Amino acid sequence: MKNLKYLLCFISIILLHFLSVNFANVYSQHKVLPVDKLKNHSGNDGLYYSLPRTVIRVKVHVIQTEYFKGSYSAFAKEYLSIEDVIQYNSKKFEINNIEIYAFTEPDPDQIYLIQVPDEDSKKDKEISVTLSESGMIQAVNDKFTNASISSISCKNAFVDTSDFVKKIRNKDVFKQFITSNYIEVFDTIIRVVIVDDTTTIEEKVLQSKFVEKTIEQKAAELTRKILEIQSDRKNLLNGYQEVAYSKESLEYMNDQLKNMEDDMLDLFKGVSIQSDLYYSYKYIPKSKNPSETDVIFKFSPSSGVLDKSAVEGDAVKLIFSPSGVAARINETLGQSDIVNDEGFFYRFPEYSDVKVEYKDTKLSEIRLLIEQYGSLIKLPPNKSKILYHRNSGNIKRFEVE
Repeated sequence: MKNLKYLLCFISIILLHFLSVNFANVYSQHKVLPVDKLKNHSGNDGLYYSLPRTVIRVKVHVIQTEYFKGSYSAFAKEYLSIEDVIQYNSKKFEINNIEIYAFTEPDPDQIYLIQVPDEDSKKDKEISVTLSESGMIQAVNDKFTNASISSISCKNAFVDTSDFVKKIRNKDVFKQFITSNYIEVFDTIIRVVIVDDTTTIEEKVLQSKFVEKTIEQKAAELTRKILEIQSDRKNLLNGYQEVAYSKESLEYMNDQLKNMEDDMLDLFKGVSIQSDLYYSYKYIPKSKNPSETDVIFKFSPSSGVLDKSAVEGDAVKLIFSPSGVAARINETLGQSDIVNDEGFFYRFPEYSDVKVEYKDTKLSEIRLLIEQYGSLIKLPPNKSKILYHRNSGNIKRFEVE
């Protein structure tokens, strides 16, 4: 009796094992193979899908200021007592703003083939797969609602220009307010006229000619015009005009005189022109280097944005600092390769602080999910419904039937 009991127990174990194996075969998933394992594949026996990866976009706003020396800067102090003048032509660049964006695209290192079974076994292995337009997997045997992709950005002003007066002018930065560059000069010519053998007459004749004004003469003439305009403005504001102008007319005339005065003074002080320059850089984080630092470009206050290989300038760096979740998960997964061909892959993404740094100064920072930094995990080979998050490649819902 005791032997019979052991025999029945042994038979039950064998039967349960047999049933479980067949149950697994009936409800097992399709074969899901990484493309790097496929060799000489025809490509007509399955469906390809990919997991997403994160792409970083860095947009840079730079303000360029060009300084132009005035034509008569050498006489600014002597004629107008102006000391703060531009002494030479130059350019200056400032990083005004850095914006960090993140978007997803198919990861070429994470592409898989779902093999479709032959006609004899299709009944037990029916499957419904939803992919995005770009080929990223969205759902398996589940309904997927197409939602819009949300954009992520971070704005952080580096240089505050709110109090900086922008002086935008035409590229023809200086206007000449002198009626002519030439001045008329007179020479006295003495002619001797012989009247007869004993009488001669000296005749003085004034002969005029035009010669180009010297730079000092031009500066002196422009100074007189500036003083005349200042006097006209003073008289206008003090009411020394004979006509009773309206308030609006007085304001208009004063503004016009003030603009003329400013333009003339620019010929002594010099002018500056500001321009907005925009640059965009794309960076793809490396999956095997989560704590990475890389140079995206170089910057010089005198030359602006430069290529990262340039000798001049200081590096503007993109720095990643992951949270460490993926490392903990990877410890439990071990280092062995995945050998089972059944079950779908997904990726548990990793949060990382992403910042842009220039000369040890943080210009911008944001915290993002970086798909490449995450852990690659394979689902068990069960008959299941799988719904993926649209952008991360992580599982949103998982149901085992």
